[in-house]
Order: sequence, then C-alpha cells, then structure tokens
Amino acid sequence: MADRRIGIVELHEVQATGGGARGRDQRLIRNPRGRDVPESAEPGIGAMAPLNYLEAERFDPEFQRAAQVRHSNRDMRDRVGHKPYTIWEPTGQIQVHIMTIAANKKVVLTHAIEGVPKPQDFRVIESTVDEPQDGQILVRHIYLSLDPYQRPAIAGRHSADRTPLGEGGMPTGETIGQIVTSRHPDFSAGDYVRHFGGWQEFSVVDAASAGTVDPARAPLSTHLGVLGMPGLTAYASIVKLAKVKAGQTVLVSAAAGPVGATLGQIAMQMGARVSGIAGSDEKCRYVTDELGFDYCLNYKSDDYPASLTEIAGQGFDIYHDNVGGRMLEEALGVLKPYGTVVLCGLMSQYNNPDEAKGLYIGLPIMKRAVMKGLVVFDYEDRREEFFDLVAPWIRDGKVRYKEDRVAGIENTGAHFSRLMSGRNFGKALVVIGPESA
Repeated sequence: MADRRIGIVELHEVQATGGGARGRDQRLIRNPRGRDVPESAEPGIGAMAPLNYLEAERFDPEFQRAAQVRHSNRDMRDRVGHKPYTIWEPTGQIQVHIMTIAANKKVVLTHAIEGVPKPQDFRVIESTVDEPQDGQILVRHIYLSLDPYQRPAIAGRHSADRTPLGEGGMPTGETIGQIVTSRHPDFSAGDYVRHFGGWQEFSVVDAASAGTVDPARAPLSTHLGVLGMPGLTAYASIVKLAKVKAGQTVLVSAAAGPVGATLGQIAMQMGARVSGIAGSDEKCRYVTDELGFDYCLNYKSDDYPASLTEIAGQGFDIYHDNVGGRMLEEALGVLKPYGTVVLCGLMSQYNNPDEAKGLYIGLPIMKRAVMKGLVVFDYEDRREEFFDLVAPWIRDGKVRYKEDRVAGIENTGAHFSRLMSGRNFGKALVVIGPESA
C-alpha cells in the first residue's frame, strides 16, 4: 500500500437521497497533495460516522465530478445502503482527513545481541504496508511498550518466543493504536485497540488478536502500564496468588518499576504495610515520598543487604520477586516462616543468563516457604475485574504511576538500552504518533 492515500470522512446531517449527499456552508482546506477539499463550516452538527476510503486521490480538486468511496462503517451502511457511497458536488458538512502511508518504519536488529543491549544494536528500516484482508485491521501505532521480558524474547529464551532474533529481526511489543482500515464487522476505523503490533509504526493484524480500548475510561497510555500488562501482573501476584490481607507485611523488588510500584500500592489499599527495593536513592525517594511505602532500600548502597535485616522486624509475610538471583536469596532470608514468595521476573539474568547463580534450595525449605510462579497471560480473563478495582483508585489519586517516555520510533533502541541497563524511571514507552490522526 505504499504511497496510497488512506482517509476518514465524517458526515454531518447527511441525507441519502438518490445515492447522493448534499450539505451547506462549504469552505475549502488543503489536503496533503495541495488539492482543495471541503471542510465542514459547522463541525460537530448531527451524528458523526467514520467512513473509510482507500483512494483519496480520486477526489476531484474542485469536486466538479462525483467521487466514489468505499465504506466499511456498519452504522453508515444502515443509513445509506450497501452500495459504494457517492459524494456529489459541491458537498459541505464533510470533513476529510487524509493520511499518507508512504512507508512503514520499523526497528530491527543489526545483529544478534549479546549482553546489555546498546543503541547501535538496532536500526530503522522502511517497508510497505499490506492491505488488510477479511477479518483483519490496519492499525496506526500511537504508543509502544518496552518491557524487560523483551530481552529474553529477543534471545529466544521466553516462553512465548523460542526462536532467537538475528539480523533484520523485529522485536515483539505491545502497542496502543488507532484503526485506519477495518475488514472485520466488530471494528471500525477510528477505534483504539491494544495488541502486539511490534516495534513499528503500522501493523496489519487479525482483529481477533486485538482488544478495543476506550480512552474515556482512562488515558490511552495507561493501558500499557498501570492499567495494562504490568498492572495486571501486580494484581495477579498480590491479590490472586499471594492473597494479601490487612496487617500483613510485603516486600517487593524493582519497587519503582510499573509492576512493583503498582503492586505495592494495591497492597497498601488492602491494608498491608509495604517495603521496597530499588536501584537508586532517587527511585527510593519516589517510592516512599510519593507512593507511600514504609521503606525503600537502594540495593547498590554500601549498607545493603544489612539494611534489609534492619527493616524486616519479625520478617515479611509476602515477597514479590522481579529480579531473581542474589536478591531472591536475600529476601528469603527475611521471610517469615510459611511466608509466600511470588516468582515473576529474572531481571538479574535477562542480559547475561550464563552468569546466573542457582538458588540454594535449603533457604525456602528452612523457611517452609510457599513459592508460586506467575505468568500474566494466565490472568487475561481477570483484566476487567482488575480494571474495575484499580481504575477508581487511580482517579482518586490513591494509586499513582510514572511513565518514562521517548518520542519517535527511531529512538526505540536507545530507550530499550536505557531500560535494560536500569536507567529508566517508570513505565518505558515510545510515543510513535499522535493520539488522533
């Protein structure tokens, strides 16, 4: 679909008479080709319905001849019939928004990655965009989520990605986007969707793999962070697996990250007392001063892990582990007997798995610990339940979140390198395009 015009037409106070529509109060604007097209003088009048067309260049510059458009909006079909819709000259009350997709920019590997990712491990290439087939949608990406799991996925060490990526491979990633063209009856152009679109500007995907997102319920970006997969992970851990109760004590690693920060705040809302571990004094100040944790320890400081023993008191009832390795062993040392450990992440091993040290199994045995593994995809059917619980807390300011944003698809590799070296602060996001085209 290179160099093809994609557009959305919104009709106001339209009458479908004899296959044509007529309006009033016409004025002109310039489209990307410099041609004149009519713009509504009174936007917002009457009911609006998006109408897709695939070849905007067919519109006559002066609208002296009829121009055919192909529509896919079901409401519009109900109003104007099932035949291709004809716009006759000169039509006011029409807004035309034209998007040119000259090429799709995507981020790929320059070579197989070893160790901590570096910006030069990635490059931007251009490709064409395929037309969606029946049951598919073409999506313009707005936000791309960067997450630690993507590092083992790139290396083929993730449960969902067992094939390593080499030169030219594009990493996976969850996106929030807006539908440009739909070939599925349940989706319309203009709808916002969440799906795994990858590190690119556009994607064509099976509509069944996407879920609609309502920006009226929460800001779009939160559906990738505090109300997205990281938030659902936190909810599944502390509510479903650990079954936190009022009065319990909770310890969480990577406490300033989107999972740890959300988990700690959910636990506090349920009456628990929470302590965290993070990688800098700045992050720890945020965790205690803004999020309200009782304590936060910088694991890079000289007094760690002795400081962990000092704050533990009688021990922690629950430990949520995002890191693994030595930090897991240290946390087991301050766990109460019969305490619960939720194993969620392996940040200490994602970049260099060969350096991983096996857990001394005697520690959980001596603690009589209950250890549970967490895979967030097991809890997809709990997403609405989680959303209904946490979204009101966010609106009321009881649960806070922080985003670490960068603008432009070309900056994705550098931002991922920042995340995987621990220099991020908050949910890592790439802003690929505007929320409204």
